[in-house]
Amino acid sequence: MTTPAPISQKTFELPRYQWTYDEFRRLAVTGFFPEDTELELIRGDLFPMEPPGPFHAETVNPVADLLKAIFRDGFVVRTEQPLTTGGTSTPQPDVAVCVGKRGDFRDRLPTAEDARLVVEIADSTLEKDRGIKAADYASANVPEYWIVNLRDLRLETYRDP
Repeated sequence: MTTPAPISQKTFELPRYQWTYDEFRRLAVTGFFPEDTELELIRGDLFPMEPPGPFHAETVNPVADLLKAIFRDGFVVRTEQPLTTGGTSTPQPDVAVCVGKRGDFRDRLPTAEDARLVVEIADSTLEKDRGIKAADYASANVPEYWIVNLRDLRLETYRDP
């Protein structure tokens, strides 16, 4: 009897289907995903959105309120709403400051070109926010990205993508 050869340690990437926002939205509207499932589309992949913990939930509104006081006429401060950063990315930042006024995004989602600042409140999502989301915002040329790091009680700022 012969011993089987060891499994190769080589890594390879399987082909993946890259979703577009329109495809993702069509599936969501038809009830394809389980009712309580919240997903976010980043670089063609669907990521589950974790339910916010109390500290996270209690931080979003004060951050949004502060930014509303700073960014007045000509800006809209959006909370937990989609932002298109490309054909295969529509993350839902905790807070986004966009050029425009109320009603400007009734017929379309704001894009990275509309965004002046994107803020993620991070505790359990810190690695995702520093990794794939930071890369997505940078590749879409979002001019400023903040992570309110609740683990270390710090504000991380990223500029000039």
